[in-house]
Amino acid sequence: MTKIHTVSLLSHELLATNKDFFPKIVNQIWSDHKLRITVLGGISQCAVEKDGAYYVIMTDNVVVGIIGWYPYGGDKAGMRWSGIIKTARDSGYYRQAVKMLAGLLPPNIKHLTNVTPKLEIADFFVDVLGFKILEDPKLCVTAVREAYEARDYQNYYVVSLPVNTE
Repeated sequence: MTKIHTVSLLSHELLATNKDFFPKIVNQIWSDHKLRITVLGGISQCAVEKDGAYYVIMTDNVVVGIIGWYPYGGDKAGMRWSGIIKTARDSGYYRQAVKMLAGLLPPNIKHLTNVTPKLEIADFFVDVLGFKILEDPKLCVTAVREAYEARDYQNYYVVSLPVNTE
């Protein structure tokens, strides 16, 4: 049996003094160079626009990933680029981090959404994390960011998780 360690989230603002931190962790999560540049641009945008947040996923005082959100459409939050370093995958950390992220969202946010490829990643979001596939992704995506407008919608799902339902 694999022991699940407690995951904690540390705000990106606390790490602002260490400019090398995010490039190092992003390089451990994604191997594609163009994707790394996109992710780092998203982290910078979050810091500049101060919309939503990025968090560092930690366990046993070791950074194992990043996760974040941004607001849109009044009662929705989209997930920012998020992932777990290769050596810590399949440990349940991402699942714990998503639950924690959902609990950190402002009370006016009712849905946490994500754009995900129609591959095993979509199955993970639906089967493991409890997200639901939205029937018309353009309703959600068009309101999110210009970056999504160029995507081939036939190869992606928009998934949504109800939050702050109490």
